[in-house]
Amino acid sequence: MPRRDFQRDLTEVCLPGTFSRVSDVRSGSEDGSIYFTYTPLAGDHHSIDVEVSIPDTAEYPKDHHYFVFTVSENVPQSVSRILEDALPTFHGLPLGDFLETVSGCLDKATSPDDSVSDSVQLDSDTSDTEEENDPIDWEDEDEGIEVGLKVGENILDIHDCIRSDLRKARQAGFRVGTLGELDGAVILSASRRISKLGISNEAMEAWGVRPIDYLVLLVRYPSGYRRLPDVVLPSAGTSSTIQLYVGVCEQYKPSLNSARHVFATGVVPGLVDTDKADMEPALGSILIGKSLQSLLKDRFTMILKYRLENGFSWTGAELYLNDGQGRLLHAYEKSHPKYFEPETWRVPPPDFLKDDHLAQGGPPSDMSLLLIAMQFTLRRFVKCTEFCLNCYCKIDAGFEALKPFVCSKGLCLYQYMSLGMGPSLEWEISSQPYVADLLISFAYTRIATNKLHDFPTGFPLKVPHPGRTARNPAPFSSTAYRGKLTYDDALGPRLCIYSSCDIRVGDWIVILVDYATSDEGEVRHRQELHARAKDTTDKSNVILGELIACAQQQNFLQLLKDAQDGPVHFVIYDTDLASLPDVPRTNALMDLLGTLPTVSEMKAWIDQKKGGRLRPLSDWHDRIHISALYVLQWIIGSNRSVILFDDDPQNQVLGMESYIQFRFAQGAPDKEQRFVKAVNTTASRFNLQYPTLFAWHGSPLYNWHSIVRESLHYRDTMNGRSFGHGIYMTPNFNTSINYCRSHRDMGPVSIYWPKSELNCAMAISLNEVVNAPAHFTSQDPHYVVQHVDWVQPRYLFIECGQPMPNQAKRPKCEKLTHVYAQDPGRRVFGPRGAITIPISATNSHRSRDSVEPSSSGTPKSAIKNGKRKKSTVERDRSNDDDDAASVATLAEDRQVLLSDEESTPRKQSKLAVTSFQPNTLDVSSIQLLGEPAYATPRATRTIQKVLRQALDTQDKQPLHELGWYINANHIDNVYQWIVELHSFDKHLQIARDLDKAGLNSIVMEMRFPAEFPLSPPFLRIIKPRFVRFTEGGGGHITAGGAMCMELLTTSGWLPAFSIESVLLQVRLAITNELPRPARLDFNSSRREYAIGEAIHEYKRVCIAHNWAIPKDLDKIGW
Repeated sequence: MPRRDFQRDLTEVCLPGTFSRVSDVRSGSEDGSIYFTYTPLAGDHHSIDVEVSIPDTAEYPKDHHYFVFTVSENVPQSVSRILEDALPTFHGLPLGDFLETVSGCLDKATSPDDSVSDSVQLDSDTSDTEEENDPIDWEDEDEGIEVGLKVGENILDIHDCIRSDLRKARQAGFRVGTLGELDGAVILSASRRISKLGISNEAMEAWGVRPIDYLVLLVRYPSGYRRLPDVVLPSAGTSSTIQLYVGVCEQYKPSLNSARHVFATGVVPGLVDTDKADMEPALGSILIGKSLQSLLKDRFTMILKYRLENGFSWTGAELYLNDGQGRLLHAYEKSHPKYFEPETWRVPPPDFLKDDHLAQGGPPSDMSLLLIAMQFTLRRFVKCTEFCLNCYCKIDAGFEALKPFVCSKGLCLYQYMSLGMGPSLEWEISSQPYVADLLISFAYTRIATNKLHDFPTGFPLKVPHPGRTARNPAPFSSTAYRGKLTYDDALGPRLCIYSSCDIRVGDWIVILVDYATSDEGEVRHRQELHARAKDTTDKSNVILGELIACAQQQNFLQLLKDAQDGPVHFVIYDTDLASLPDVPRTNALMDLLGTLPTVSEMKAWIDQKKGGRLRPLSDWHDRIHISALYVLQWIIGSNRSVILFDDDPQNQVLGMESYIQFRFAQGAPDKEQRFVKAVNTTASRFNLQYPTLFAWHGSPLYNWHSIVRESLHYRDTMNGRSFGHGIYMTPNFNTSINYCRSHRDMGPVSIYWPKSELNCAMAISLNEVVNAPAHFTSQDPHYVVQHVDWVQPRYLFIECGQPMPNQAKRPKCEKLTHVYAQDPGRRVFGPRGAITIPISATNSHRSRDSVEPSSSGTPKSAIKNGKRKKSTVERDRSNDDDDAASVATLAEDRQVLLSDEESTPRKQSKLAVTSFQPNTLDVSSIQLLGEPAYATPRATRTIQKVLRQALDTQDKQPLHELGWYINANHIDNVYQWIVELHSFDKHLQIARDLDKAGLNSIVMEMRFPAEFPLSPPFLRIIKPRFVRFTEGGGGHITAGGAMCMELLTTSGWLPAFSIESVLLQVRLAITNELPRPARLDFNSSRREYAIGEAIHEYKRVCIAHNWAIPKDLDKIGW
């Protein structure tokens, strides 16, 4: 077990004396974190306290990651730098090897004879002669600290490659973007709006996606950008080369914070929670997210490799991998025609979905990995119902399924039912909570009435013995204990145990409160509390987690009072469910379901999200026992029908407003296939104008658990068969409802799930039936259909035991736009007359005669080839916006896309595409300062090096690409720089205002503290003045001209930031037009900002946002 391996190794490395210079190794306050102290060899260095976070201990000891931070003050920059550079080398190391490696890195960083600058050097060909003519004394570059990223042709080439990848994807019709530093662990994104993918409205509803959202693919390069050949090399394709993630987002790309969350497998220091504003726009989960992420992680690079090597199609490469897991070595096998079959589509897709970047040929180094990955992902997403969610193999269902599932292979079914592999349990509960409540309620009722025969198997289910009693618990468990329960509002529940008890953290117990007997009714009404052992440090005084009662919550306080009145017995969950006879096993299953939270509580937990993903219920250790979670997975997972609580009135039956309506958007895939075949065959055989009719089927509540899984059948005789063998139905609701009531005579035993919020008391289905009554077993007074494949439930109507939830109420008197055309001679009637059925009830086999216009005169939809075509209005609206241009591209992405040097040489383009003229700034009104009193030789050398990097970058890149300019002649001391921001996109408001004012740049000042790069530089605007935010301004500019950016505070600053990246971020902030664009203040009598007002406003903003103010800020105003 990874967790056990991690804890074992952690125990070993914590032993004193294990390492020479690493001591005091200990667990951190959070799971997966450790601390240690490093003592350098050199005497002039103090000891360094280090924190280590391992967010993915579940991958230990092979594929986990380490994040290393120093927590001591005044740590040399060389230490932080070398730890950052060494992070990739720590990947996958056992704890002992990791500590040895990190100790060696710290040895190097603190050694007086070694220079960290060897690890990252400037790419500069400047000769000694040039240095002599430099007006600034750069001093010895080998001394001091080097910061920032490498700026040179290698980095610029990477930028060009990224730009080329993005442009190819954009030309193919996708929205593209970048997240993070281009020359670091960059993330590239490609997206397309859901409405453009050619997915039906029914499928979008079943998959839980909105047409206005974007499907977004993120490609992360943890070790820096790599071209396509580097990714598919035999040694590549690992998680350290690329990482991929798919989700949905309201914008064409998520925020950097959201992207960092989804690629983190645990809690990562420095990342904010997903419910905070700076997570927006956030990346959301999708129905097949778990399966698709696994496919991309485990197989995509191999499939891509086979395509490149052998010229297979996507289908062929997948088949080749499935046939032999890549072990087919013979040439004749690789040349089999099946591996070259072209892609097929059941419904013609949009043209961009059929495009295949790989098939266009050309050298792999010129191909865009982003585009290839996006085309593969979209293909799998749009065609997800054609592939098994577990083994990824193609499923030949013979019809278009509505919801993805797993294939019929025994292993895939077992993995789905038993291991939760496939559609996400959390997604099902989050997206359709009423359906989850309904399914659990059906299962509970069937269990409670002793009618469940297909018990869940393959699960390691541990339960308390169901025959336990408070009076004499010992015979029913291997060990029974006595103790005293106390409860404190602040400390929670504690159990004082009277005798020796081998109880461990994570064990679940049952505290027996009353004196139940062997009578089944009383056994099922036992008064008891369930809880998890949270802390067993003191074996005689165990701290418990949340106390859970199986009964309704209103009985909990009385139950808790009774439990504290005197000594209690308790037993541990130590009985194997599979070892119990049927009746005790039934009682144990009821207990497990009774301990579950309500569906609303589970949804609230799930929707808190963890790392941008739905929060797994398995993390709710103190509230849900693992056995209860397995049973819940079995209940939800074994339902293969697509049941929807649809609050769209256009998809609800008119005339049934007093009932909660659930729609069977599609039955189980195999059953639906047989039904569609029967409809088509019978309609063709008898030339039916109305291929189907509708009829009611009433059945006791305990039958619906099997009906929603197996559909209707007549294996069991419930009420006699006076009119022959078959499924009994009727067109009259009031007749059918009489068959729903028999379960109410069950005596004192409750058959309702106590945690249900629906409080389902009765269920009745409206079914679609092949319209051939003459061939039924009987058609009067009831329809008796002997062919089970001729019947398919389409709606389920629920009567609540308590008032209907407001969210489930249907607006009254809202007419349906698209109505199913019933056979006039065989209409179906509700409780108060004929009902009207929406066309969406028959989505699997619509024919051109299946629709009639509503009485409102709304034009009906055209039906062709079994599919309803959108109206002209809908079609025109869907084409209004092209994804490549519909939403404004963010400035940061525009800069990457438009900084193109391919068409024009840089030397010729510097001035040609911008009106900005360098060396023309009049600095007569700007106070150029002398060296500050706090200047030190070390700080001076550091800032000199950074300035040289910035000027080198400026010399090598076109001005319009950089957007900033530094004139070295205006720098009298390296602690004060004058920077001009220029060449703004002419469509931006700031560009129009500058042009109106006759200006071509924004003049800024950068002042560096003595602690730079440990402390951030101070940036402020000198001129022109801008409209204050309180008066309608924007652009993250404070009233004093300072920048309102966490990046420039102690809270957001990192020593590894390069000045180039800082200036880019400042420029992006100024040009950000959300919520309002920055505007020049044309009415101000003052032209420039003063340093005093800038520092004052900077402090005010930091306090308002709770950002840490640099401790040396006051010295900046020299």
